[in-house]
Amino acid sequence: MEKYIVNCADNEYLLFDGKICSKTFSFEGDGKEHLISCFPLGKGVPKSIKLKTSSREIYGDVAVTRWGSGVYEISFAKDKEERFKTFEAVAEVKARHNGISHTATVFVDGTEKMMISNPSSNVLYDFGRKVSKPKIDTTQLSLGLLFIVTGHTEEGQFLLICLADNNYKLLFMGEADSITFGKSSFTTKKKLHDMLGRVIIEEYSFFETEREFKIISRKYEYENERDYIPVLVPYLLLEAVMSGDLDKAQTYLASDLKAEALKDYLGEFTCVEFPKARENPENIVAVMVKDGENERYAREFQFEVAGGLVQNINEIKNGAKLRLKNLFLAV
Repeated sequence: MEKYIVNCADNEYLLFDGKICSKTFSFEGDGKEHLISCFPLGKGVPKSIKLKTSSREIYGDVAVTRWGSGVYEISFAKDKEERFKTFEAVAEVKARHNGISHTATVFVDGTEKMMISNPSSNVLYDFGRKVSKPKIDTTQLSLGLLFIVTGHTEEGQFLLICLADNNYKLLFMGEADSITFGKSSFTTKKKLHDMLGRVIIEEYSFFETEREFKIISRKYEYENERDYIPVLVPYLLLEAVMSGDLDKAQTYLASDLKAEALKDYLGEFTCVEFPKARENPENIVAVMVKDGENERYAREFQFEVAGGLVQNINEIKNGAKLRLKNLFLAV
């Protein structure tokens, strides 16, 4: 029988079929239809979902995590008052290149966006995050005009670079703790919230022939590097693989296993978590894989650790263990 775990933010409360519940509660599927509502304690808009446990259908705006063994976690995303704002232009720049006039406007209509237009075409970029104090600069190149947007986010600094000629090409959009600029390059420095306090430093350079920025160097620094207890080695390994830090990942593997092969097998995943849906999670770690806009699922792995190194990995599927060691053998 499936099980459902429901949670909300600290400043919200839940109703289950009209009855007030704690911020986190669980129940077993009973083949019936249920109404679950989330109410803010202050400003905000209530949200509700309809859940059919007979078919495991969920109707409404929630995030869903599919754990193993028939466990589903339903999370109400915290409402943001900003999404109800009306249109507001916050920065604008006009520039000309090769006789063509371009206008770039940063505006807010619920989320931050930028529109660039000329008499024959236009493009819209959604920043995908809240950017404060945005500033638009331009740089003239022989092959076009660069629009450069900088600003501040919760994570640090925001950067967007767009190349304009007759049409528009997005060259970079992202954020980092710090961004520094060179003559035809920039360097981003981003701290990851993992056990090692890993910092990724990437340098991008502009290549005129390809008309794009490319990473020309990447290095890692560690703010919390020290000895960890063996039970944490699988987490350290997976965090290294997720960040692309394969040299560090290799240090957690036995000499006959290859970190690059492990990365290829795992593919893309968004985070590493404790398998909270399991009653006996010994040596088991979950990686979370995005599956659509508001849904993700857990892939669970059991690790065999000896001498501080991972000797073998088993993937757990439908209660069975798939031994993976031969897939990761070093050549």
